[in-house]
Amino acid sequence: MSQPFAFAFSGDDIDGSAENDLQHDNLPPQQQPSSSKNNLPSLKPQRRPLRDFFSTLPSRISYSTLCVPLEDGSSSIIKLPRRELFDVRVQLMAEEEVQDAEEQLPPYPQDSAGHSTRSTTASTTMLIGGNDDIITSVYEGGLKTWECALDLVKYLGENAFLCEDEGREKKINVVELGCGTALPSISILQHLLLRQQQPPTHTTGAHAPPRFHFVLADYNPEVLRLVTLPNVVLSWAMTQSSTDTDPQTDTWAAAAESDLEITPALLARFELDLQQRGIVIDTVSGGWGDEFLSELLPLWSEEEEGEQCSTRTRTQTLVLASETIYSPESLPAFIRVLAGTVGRGGAGERPAAVGLVAAKKVYFGVGGGVDDFVSAWEGVGGRAETAVEVDGQGQGQGEGEGVKRVVLSVHS
Repeated sequence: MSQPFAFAFSGDDIDGSAENDLQHDNLPPQQQPSSSKNNLPSLKPQRRPLRDFFSTLPSRISYSTLCVPLEDGSSSIIKLPRRELFDVRVQLMAEEEVQDAEEQLPPYPQDSAGHSTRSTTASTTMLIGGNDDIITSVYEGGLKTWECALDLVKYLGENAFLCEDEGREKKINVVELGCGTALPSISILQHLLLRQQQPPTHTTGAHAPPRFHFVLADYNPEVLRLVTLPNVVLSWAMTQSSTDTDPQTDTWAAAAESDLEITPALLARFELDLQQRGIVIDTVSGGWGDEFLSELLPLWSEEEEGEQCSTRTRTQTLVLASETIYSPESLPAFIRVLAGTVGRGGAGERPAAVGLVAAKKVYFGVGGGVDDFVSAWEGVGGRAETAVEVDGQGQGQGEGEGVKRVVLSVHS
């Protein structure tokens, strides 16, 4: 029987429309996910290219735009289009109707028991009528945008991670653990697309050598198809509009305010554009642990086998995570995966990866928090430093200040 936790906040996604610039002092009350426990086995990890989810996209995506202002003296604002939760609900209800009619649906990965994730994940229940933000081993909250993800977007934007020299002299890997809406990774992708406004010159249809490899990992494959992929496509479409002066091909300008039409032609342009820029995007779903690492690490190892040593020394890897340390039960598995990703790359002259972990200082009702994470990370020989601390602005737990949030820089 599920045992629900009591939290201070459970409800709608962060409201960050274009009309409401997303300042940290006007966020909703401190988000603490409501959660239930059970004894179900974890979903079996599975690696898939992002394009495998194309067939699950609806014909139209409704979105809002999150505006994250930077405080680096540039007065810049990062604008990230993000699929609306109500639009996800509409798609899920439509799919349930199709399932009830016993019509064919796109294939889904299987869990560790060999059952389709469509029948074992709780995405539909959560969005249509559920009250819990997290159900352990079933749904881990990836459909919503959480505060610490925006802290990480802001920190990445103010510090220009991985974007120096437009990656011309190095190979860049970005992996986001527990990505959900994937806004931190997408903010990096968007920056790369805007800096390199036109793809390198290649023969039509030719692929550029992979230079930027994104790995978006979330527990639920349904999160990857329902919000991660749509958000990536939305962000790409928005960046295309900045350089596309042809009204026949500028799909963003043609969008009806907050809706983007998804057509085979648009997806073909999206895929070709990434290929010509040397951008690869893969996904990994399932529970953390050694099996997860066995799906994740070959994504880099396979590429490195054909590279020369001199090229390897230019490889730079960034591992991102936000709101991933709330559960003491899952912390050891997260530490194992983080050590397996941040720790790799340290051999020879190749620099070790850098990790950025954004989290609340304390997660009330669950027991997790930054102190426990730092202790566990140092216990496996890692180092963690506070890169930035965000004041909770008194929005939290009824008395005094709200829960503080931090972005930690972690190293092997």
